Amino acid sequence: MVQTRYPHVFLRGKTYYLRIVIPPRLRALCPSLPREIKRSLRTGSLSDAIAMVGDKFRLIKLLKNCYTAQQALSICHKLSSFGQEVLLG
Repeated sequence: MVQTRYPHVFLRGKTYYLRIVIPPRLRALCPSLPREIKRSLRTGSLSDAIAMVGDKFRLIKLLKNCYTAQQALSICHKLSSFGQEVLLG
């Protein structure tokens, strides 16, 4: 994986991916959370990938600042369904 200068956008092969690492304090609070969320953006265009991930920055910020397991699970679910939104978009 090659990291771009955008913190959650990574190039793997010829496809860009979204990657979000779940903070350890949230994983301790809710062990069912994954260590990271990684989804293909199904594009080879950096500008398209940045635009798709840009729509998720609010959720990423909320995830890093949440303090309850219920909030973390809800936000992770919304971020995990990201791939389905890409297919529809």
